[in-house]
Amino acid sequence: ALSSEQYEGTEKTRYSRRGHIPSSVNLSAKSLLDADARMLPVDDLLSRSADVVPAVAEPVVIYCGGGVSACLTALALIRSGYEDVKVYDGSLEEWTAVPALPMVVGRESEGAIQDDRCQRS
Repeated sequence: ALSSEQYEGTEKTRYSRRGHIPSSVNLSAKSLLDADARMLPVDDLLSRSADVVPAVAEPVVIYCGGGVSACLTALALIRSGYEDVKVYDGSLEEWTAVPALPMVVGRESEGAIQDDRCQRS
């Protein structure tokens, strides 16, 4: 549920390391809101979520930086018809604090770098 920049590790962050959890895909929480910060209609949510999270991928575990935006994305997925959605409430705040847990910087489809020593903010 991160912004593209947070997911790719291209912007500074308050977390211990930049990037994303290996094998994760990104459905930004902000992309699920309209210009007035209201959740998009169900058809739009379904379209956006289906592009990123195939229905056969359940259960789906959502994370963000601290767990809050992940809840919005989880709600959007549930409204889109996903039934087995979980929120990793520790999210990157918890994950990045453990140096042994890997992080990926960049887009995995474009040869991203996976390393325990990813850039710090």
